[in-house]
Amino acid sequence: MPVIMRKFALGRQPWTCLDPFLFCVHHVDRYPAGTPEMGPDPSLLQGRSLGQDFSYQEGWSMYHGTKVPGFPAHPHCGFETVTVTRRGVIDHSDSLGATARYGEGDVQWLTTGRGVQHSEMFPLLDSENGNPMELFQIWLNLPRASKAAQPHFAMLWNPQIPTLHITARPLNPSGAISASTTTVAQQPEPEPETPSSAAFHSIRVIAGSTGYFPNPSSPQLFIDAPPPPPESWASHPDSDVAIWVIRVAAGCTLTLPKASSGSAANRCLYYYEGEAVVLIGDAREELRARHGAVVDPTADLPVTAPEAHAAHLLLLQGRPIGEPVEKHGPFVMNTVAEIEKAYTQYRKTRFGGWPFPTMDPVHPSERKRFAKHADGKVEHPTDA
Repeated sequence: MPVIMRKFALGRQPWTCLDPFLFCVHHVDRYPAGTPEMGPDPSLLQGRSLGQDFSYQEGWSMYHGTKVPGFPAHPHCGFETVTVTRRGVIDHSDSLGATARYGEGDVQWLTTGRGVQHSEMFPLLDSENGNPMELFQIWLNLPRASKAAQPHFAMLWNPQIPTLHITARPLNPSGAISASTTTVAQQPEPEPETPSSAAFHSIRVIAGSTGYFPNPSSPQLFIDAPPPPPESWASHPDSDVAIWVIRVAAGCTLTLPKASSGSAANRCLYYYEGEAVVLIGDAREELRARHGAVVDPTADLPVTAPEAHAAHLLLLQGRPIGEPVEKHGPFVMNTVAEIEKAYTQYRKTRFGGWPFPTMDPVHPSERKRFAKHADGKVEHPTDA
């Protein structure tokens, strides 16, 4: 039976999302070596619309930054941002006085609740080589009861995010996986790209549970992500929220388990990096690279990568909140009146003001990854 319900292209604009998700973007920037100020050499900024540079000129953008790439102070309220880093680092500052530097596989989960300002800057720490940056930013809606929650963020450091590794060999003539072993690791393992020898599938479980895997010869092993923030929709036991970053080894098939809530869930699969097409489901429906699909949540989902290249996919899944959504820029509420009230509150309070001397603060280049919360608590990846 077909499992793809609808397909869509993945352009440079926000990707198609379904309730409870609002927004997803994938930033891939190949930044040059950094200056002592942790930005590109000023000569490389010629011809860019600084403050509004989404040009991707020479393979990178400054976004709203003028000296350091990134997003200076801006407000949000009524939803959550889940920032999933793969390469590079981000310097966070917010109107509650909290700060952080995270990246290289870390995830920041920010509950904006009743309103917060934050900045997200991308310092170029390597002064001799390039500074590649890759991240997903995902907006997850908050239910009405949590839209007035106290803003705060949680750090999911790279070492504490479980990754399921399945060792698979290329398809045998019958089309079945010829060997498979499953392990859970705390760090990503090397990702060989040739189908001539054993290769790893991997699933990085940022939210949700993998459930039991239907792959032949796999142990009946499942893993859970670290707990989400307490006001998150993902913290509801029946929300079935899943955020998985998936790699399917070249020339092999990985079968993703169906949603635990069955037809009650919405499920989207995004083929964001790879070549040619992946084959989805028992009917082997084609999904082209840089395309996504709404898929049947009630069916196990075999995904077959092209012979010569691994396939990299993102899965977003969850039971819909099912409430009205009124979105105006970075504010997401249930009614127009609530949007107007939120803007009035922002104009009056600036969501606590801005306690830093600039709107685009960055930390010293030698500073290692850390997070300092509004209550003064400091944490590091080594604490995870």
